[in-house]
Amino acid sequence: MSSNLLRISCSSLLKAPIRILSSAGLSSRKNLTANENQFGFKVIEKINHSIRTSFNSDNKISDQKLKQVYQLKERVQLLNYSEYMTILTAMVSQKEKSKNLGRDHHEMLKHVSQYAVNSYRSWTMDQVLTASTIIFYNLDDNYRAKFAIRVMPYLQEQIISMSTQQFVQFMFLINLIRKFNCTNVTILESKVESCLTECTLDQICVVFMGMFKSQTSLTSITTLNKIIEFVERSSRILNDIQLSIVLKFLSYHKKMYGAIQSMHIQNIFLERLPLLNTYNCSHILSIGQYQRSYNREIVNYCVKKLLHEIKLVRLKEIEKLLQCLCFLNQSIFEDINVCQLLLDELKSEQRKEELIMHPKSLVNLLFNLSLLNPLPDDFLELVLSEEFIKALPRERYPLVDFYLYNIAISSAIEKPGYKGPMPSMKFLKEVRNKWIFKDHKSNQSMGLSILSRIEEAVEKSQILHVLPSYAMPDVVFCETEDGVRIPLPEEYKKSDEIIRKPTDNQLKWNVVVLGMKNKYQSDSQQPIAAFSQRLNLLRKLGYHVIE
Repeated sequence: MSSNLLRISCSSLLKAPIRILSSAGLSSRKNLTANENQFGFKVIEKINHSIRTSFNSDNKISDQKLKQVYQLKERVQLLNYSEYMTILTAMVSQKEKSKNLGRDHHEMLKHVSQYAVNSYRSWTMDQVLTASTIIFYNLDDNYRAKFAIRVMPYLQEQIISMSTQQFVQFMFLINLIRKFNCTNVTILESKVESCLTECTLDQICVVFMGMFKSQTSLTSITTLNKIIEFVERSSRILNDIQLSIVLKFLSYHKKMYGAIQSMHIQNIFLERLPLLNTYNCSHILSIGQYQRSYNREIVNYCVKKLLHEIKLVRLKEIEKLLQCLCFLNQSIFEDINVCQLLLDELKSEQRKEELIMHPKSLVNLLFNLSLLNPLPDDFLELVLSEEFIKALPRERYPLVDFYLYNIAISSAIEKPGYKGPMPSMKFLKEVRNKWIFKDHKSNQSMGLSILSRIEEAVEKSQILHVLPSYAMPDVVFCETEDGVRIPLPEEYKKSDEIIRKPTDNQLKWNVVVLGMKNKYQSDSQQPIAAFSQRLNLLRKLGYHVIE
């Protein structure tokens, strides 16, 4: 069965009708994109059909037979593999026909899933993979979780002895359960290299998607280069969905590319530009993000494509677009007011709801927009309104309002006469202290320890929050024109202003800043370019910054 299973074309897998989702009980998987939802579902249909027709030619289970099946629940553990698959198929078939399943059905599912937990080590590799695929695809988490916890580490141990076809099936399982960490990366890399020469494009895409879903990064530059060579050879025959998967995989490994390599990968897709959808455009922009290395022709096309179809673009794609623009000279877009177009879109009622649901993207969007141009007051009033902030899901990103007020403070520094929303000092202290002291092993605590040592080493210096909207304080010290260090003025130390400005222009105000360099990873907890913005604001206030 496994060989037939893997002959299905990728395009037919990906064009499976959406109704398969609801019939399989997977319509609630909100984290999957439309492409990912459809990817490979015809594989499961083929497995189910093959099993059903093997045991029941009319593919119907009468109520009487179903009752007989339920009566077997205490004896499930005595079944052989073939008998077990018949029972499992009956359960799956009934689940597809009715959403209102009785207690007997759920009790039976418990026994069926427990049988898999107890018996999988006695099955052949093909049997394990086939049963696992049906269980992961058709059963809910409360029935499949225990089995997944047992069987996935077991399968990972067997990777070295798997055939290439079995390995592809294993990677497909990872697509179904998503959160799974592959630890045998070296062995996995050798299997991936085998796939490049032995598998079809469809199967290789299954492998790429499995690695992406499990957040498994390659460690071998050699393997990565072989993949890039494969993509270069295949670039002209990749269909739209395959192209999306390949670009997603390549963009996930952006930290491994050098500047020349990033440009080379982008150039591979130069002649495919007219065929790129907005999803693919955003992934191409991500590939050059880490090295800030871009092919201008590709960027020009991708940016204009995203802007032209902005109403259909996800918030995540807009975020990637802004990250790219922050690293580029906008002169290539002289005929387009990019920032204004994006601001107009983000202020729409539809995007307002989306911004609330994705607070991390909201913060990154605001930071990058503010780096390109000062944010207009009406937009700040929208995102800093009490109603908007109360609606934010803090449990998903606790510091979102803290970062939002950071934007307000930077606007007050950059725009004289700013009268928009501002936080209270009490609020800033509460949030800041909660963040710093929540974990004694955190980076913030380590940073405070380093700052304390600097304060001890630098005579007449003091740890203070110059910009209280940042969690990490700074070490401040003053020098005269002759370079003589003097104590900080009392009025400066006791200042209760939100923004601590130099009080004497005749002195040289030095500030030692600790923080990460610009983070270009989309999974960073710190907003991209926040550190650079912090340094710029300190300089605008009149400080001499020591990094």
